Amino acid sequence: MEILKHTMEQLDYTMVDLNEHEFIKSDIKIGFAFTEDLLEFADVNYKNLKVFQDNGAEYHLLTISDYLKVYNKSLQDGYRRIKNNNKDLNKLEILNKLVQD
Repeated sequence: MEILKHTMEQLDYTMVDLNEHEFIKSDIKIGFAFTEDLLEFADVNYKNLKVFQDNGAEYHLLTISDYLKVYNKSLQDGYRRIKNNNKDLNKLEILNKLVQD
């Protein structure tokens, strides 16, 4: 984590939340998580995620079903419920509508 923090600070980002691995610079907010944590946290198998590549960067893509698992699990986390003012609940409502369509 120290390497990440140091790298982000060199790019003029400031860590605003250690628990969420969240950094901010002006009006840009970036958060980091370990892909491998998805399996234990929300029963999402990170090895099955599709990978999108762009200019040498790799992005692991979650499905709507994966996002539902993640945000349902996040709702159980008191820290996120308090910090996010029901943002996760709002996202879940949207995801559930997408699944129904």
